[in-house]
Amino acid sequence: MDPVTLIVTALAAGSSAGAISALQDDVKAMVKAAYANLRGLAKRRVEAVPGAELVLTEHEADPETWAAPLAKKLTRYRPSNSASPSSLMTHER
Repeated sequence: MDPVTLIVTALAAGSSAGAISALQDDVKAMVKAAYANLRGLAKRRVEAVPGAELVLTEHEADPETWAAPLAKKLTRYRPSNSASPSSLMTHER
């Protein structure tokens, strides 16, 4: 699985209430924190891209429909000082 697909899939899983509610409380808190961190990193990556924040928000509500547009926003825009999409997962900056 390529890094962008993995990021988009992780965001979809993190926004799923059903997946999170099945976890124990301590694990649930860690998953929510990891999701918030990943979403924040994705948001920072595309913050200068017109419409990208909308796509990220819509992906949270409907991951299946918005997975491709989100992947496109994450891969197409890359400012000169930005890290690669895979660095969202390794915390490289």
